[in-house]
Amino acid sequence: MSSKPRVAFIGLGAMGMGMALHLLDDGFAVTGFDVNPMALEKLLAMGGAAASSPRECVQGASVVICMVANSAQTDDAFFADTTGAVFGLTQNAIVILCSTVAPGFPVEILGRIHQDFQREDIQLLDCPVSGGTIRAARGTLTILSSGPTDVLNTAQPILKSMSENLYEIERGLGAANKVKLVNQHLAGVHIAVSAEAMGLAATLGLNTKELYETVLKGSACSWMFENRVPHMLSNDWTPHSAISIFVKDMVSFLPLVTLREALSLFH
Repeated sequence: MSSKPRVAFIGLGAMGMGMALHLLDDGFAVTGFDVNPMALEKLLAMGGAAASSPRECVQGASVVICMVANSAQTDDAFFADTTGAVFGLTQNAIVILCSTVAPGFPVEILGRIHQDFQREDIQLLDCPVSGGTIRAARGTLTILSSGPTDVLNTAQPILKSMSENLYEIERGLGAANKVKLVNQHLAGVHIAVSAEAMGLAATLGLNTKELYETVLKGSACSWMFENRVPHMLSNDWTPHSAISIFVKDMVSFLPLVTLREALSLFH
């Protein structure tokens, strides 16, 4: 049996740290980079290796996972002068972009790697993830994947390690983020409509807790309704998601959802 590939992990935030630590637990050698030194200390304490730059992080790794917040951070991680990952990529490395970005962005990144830096040996996969911090740490994320089938097959052990549900989306690089776009649209709409429905119930003088239990048993229920309404019922304003990330996903891709509506999704 061949040994597991070395993994470089760029972006050790709330989601990325859990993903990286789960890969470590699953027997992968992981070197990480993050701008937050405390994240690097945690990775070191858990048995991983820490790098001082993306360039250093990717050296010797056959698979590079990028889990930063947005396209601007991805661009900086790969192409920053002298410290960018593109300057240290191992021959024939596979880059896995796990961030939610515009569908055309993965193609753009790969084009720059191939054309501007003459690294046509590098392959790239578009693999946005969903599931939150707890599922990231448990290796039970939902991962949407798109890209060349042979590259997806090579990367499958790593993608399966991090996921409970792994879907291959046809129609080439960027298709996975098109599906994620629709998913985010539905998630945001379901949260907003759930809040509106509970507000209507209260206005009508109904027992909102009883209404919640009734809807749970019917066809109108959604996962977002089931998960978010209890926070409303208990008047819990604690943010349970990274608000800036969710708003970024909604505002960047979803013209049907206004900024005001997006900002109201977290109660």
